[in-house]
Amino acid sequence: MRRTFFAGLIAVMATILIAGEASAVTSMSCATNRHTANICKQRDCDRNLADNLAACRELPLNKACEEMAQSQKRRCDQFCDEQYPKEVDGEADCADK
Repeated sequence: MRRTFFAGLIAVMATILIAGEASAVTSMSCATNRHTANICKQRDCDRNLADNLAACRELPLNKACEEMAQSQKRRCDQFCDEQYPKEVDGEADCADK
């Protein structure tokens, strides 16, 4: 029963992480949608890590849960580094609205 619950929790956390990554893809150069790797990490990855660690504290002591949360954080950080620039340059590509 506990293994099934733990497996289900991990599946839910992974789904939330994937959905968060998919919704994080925005225009990178416009002032209204400035998104950098650091913002992505702070807004998405750090928040997800905190939520996952809180969920781990609710479960019976299991070192694998915290290791999984840290692993997801590393994957999220890597995603942010690959998808977003370190800094946003000017707004040259933005259309006047």
